[in-house]
Amino acid sequence: MADSQVATTIAQLVAQLNQWRTEYYTNDAPSVEDAEYDKLYRQLEDLETAHPELIQADSPTQHVGGELDADLPKVPHPIPMLSMGDVFSMAELAQWDERLKKSVTTPIDYNVELKIDGLALSLVYQQGKLVQG
Repeated sequence: MADSQVATTIAQLVAQLNQWRTEYYTNDAPSVEDAEYDKLYRQLEDLETAHPELIQADSPTQHVGGELDADLPKVPHPIPMLSMGDVFSMAELAQWDERLKKSVTTPIDYNVELKIDGLALSLVYQQGKLVQG
């Protein structure tokens, strides 16, 4: 594929994925299944890896999550809220575990639960009372 074709494909993928990101994160109204989003996202990642000079600043590979609600205050997390990312095989899970272990200095315990897609929650209790969520 010629660079101009790659650039056009990347631009189309960025536009489509950004539309879906807005629907999902901002509007809470996704119009596509996660598997379809993931398929196109991986296609974009592959093209950007092969052609890093064509990476666009607005590419979803360059951002995490959606737009922040300006009414919510920023809160520091004493323990980072880390994401596993998309994992489709045991090999990818092992790679994620290795990367995580290299990024922390304390022992890691895992609490594995069913995933509620797109949701992360950190609650802080003091003396048995919820003080921050």
